Formats: sequence, structure tokens, C-alpha cells
Amino acid sequence: MFSAFVQLGFGAKYFFSPKPKIMYPEIQLSKNALDYQNETRKWTYFLSIAGFIFCGLMVIFAISFGTIISTIENFSVDFNSNPISSFGIGIITATYLLIAAICLILHLYLYRFSLNLKLAIQTKDSTLLEQGFKNLKSYWKITGILTAIALGSYVLIFLLSVVGIFAMGSMS
Repeated sequence: MFSAFVQLGFGAKYFFSPKPKIMYPEIQLSKNALDYQNETRKWTYFLSIAGFIFCGLMVIFAISFGTIISTIENFSVDFNSNPISSFGIGIITATYLLIAAICLILHLYLYRFSLNLKLAIQTKDSTLLEQGFKNLKSYWKITGILTAIALGSYVLIFLLSVVGIFAMGSMS
């Protein structure tokens, strides 16, 4: 293995090794840490089940949205029926189904985390613990990406609103 001392400009020496030996010390969890993890697991399990129910309700709403709007169109004289409204209903339905699918994926990662953590605590298996934390990492990664997209959308909508306000002001 190649290694050498490199003389830095300010008189210090730096030991350079292209393949450093990285040792990962074992992490031991105390009884309190396991209790905290177990309580976290219970809450993530509850939130994942509630999320699954929410996703199911969202899918039911998305599928029945078109029927509800068409029923309103049939009973209302003032409601203008045009072909563009059915296109809009389709977009709303697809949007709700997309949101439900994203929520389902998120809650599935949370559910897997809670199950793997429960089994890891019961069997004292570090592989299951690792899998659980891998699912938790994926949950927070997707949540972070969605948050960044939402914040970017808010900024874009704000900027477009400001441009629209100035454009309306210059027309009068």
C-alpha cells in the first residue's frame, strides 16, 4: 500500500494514504435507547396505518369525484356543461390519484421501518435494524424532495403572481 508524508506550505506534515483503513466501531444501544426506539416504532406504526386509511379515502374520493360533479350538473340548471369541464375533472382525479400513490409509498416506508424495528428489538438482529433505518432514510429522503418541490412551487407561484399584478397595473 502506498503512503507518504506530504510537506504542507505552512510547515505541517500530512500523512497521505490513498486507501485509508476505515474501522466502524460497534454501536451498543442502551436499554433506554431501545425503549425510545420501541416507542418511536409504535408511533410510526400508528401513523403508517392512519396514512394507509387516508390514502384509501383519497382514492375513493378521486374515483367518485367525477360522479359527484356529473350529478351536480344534472340537477343544476345554472351549471354550464361544457366539454372542458370533463377534462378538468379528469385532471383533478388524476392529481388526487397521484397524491394518493405518493402518500402510499411514503407510508409504506414508514410501515416497513416500524415492522423491521419491532423484529430487530425482539430478536436483537442488527441486520433488521439496518433495514428498518434504510426504510426510515428513504421516507425522509422522499419527504425532503417533496418539501423542496412544494417550496419551489410556492416561490414560482408568488413570482408569477407579482408579475401578474404588475401586468394588470400597467394595463390600466
